[in-house]
Amino acid sequence: MNEYPPKLSVSQSTAVLAGLVLDQELIKRLLRSDAMRESVIYQDIQQERALSIVMRQLSREVGTVPPAQLLKIQALDSTQLDNLAEALLDFNGLADLETWLAQDRG
Repeated sequence: MNEYPPKLSVSQSTAVLAGLVLDQELIKRLLRSDAMRESVIYQDIQQERALSIVMRQLSREVGTVPPAQLLKIQALDSTQLDNLAEALLDFNGLADLETWLAQDRG
């Protein structure tokens, strides 16, 4: 069974499709933005954006991120990515990233 009420799913689908042909301000007036924030598609887009920002920041702070650490970073949830983004402001090199990733986040 679908975990979202039909009205919410239809609303979210409508917003995504409307975004292909309608002006953004019109869509905002027609659809509630809080409903869109509950959309798994919206959340996936936000997650991808956060990952992209963290990876750019890491590249500047520590250089090339090894594949093993990259996989761990890609597996982080949104809260963990936010925490990493904040922590990396204090990183001095790759060792700091490795230490941060090795800590139990459970």
